[in-house]
Amino acid sequence: MFAARSRDRSTLDELHRMIADDSTWPGAHDLFQRIRRKTLAAEQRRDELSDCQYVFEEVCAKTLYSRQERSVPPVLPSRRTEHDKSDDSRVCS
Repeated sequence: MFAARSRDRSTLDELHRMIADDSTWPGAHDLFQRIRRKTLAAEQRRDELSDCQYVFEEVCAKTLYSRQERSVPPVLPSRRTEHDKSDDSRVCS
């Protein structure tokens, strides 16, 4: 969508590569931070085209980071009952 009209494709291209490789998604937060700095600079210079591109990139980076967090199963507190405590052979270590 933005690639053909972008003057600065560095983070757009990096985001595109990151989307294809979910092992890189933990780095999406760092990428978001770098894009955010570019967004703020574009806003200051009133560069609407770049601003729109960077806001789109921010949303994509946030989405990757959020998806990465959900791919890790949550750690739930132990809910052992008195019956469970008497039979420790059933408790996983």
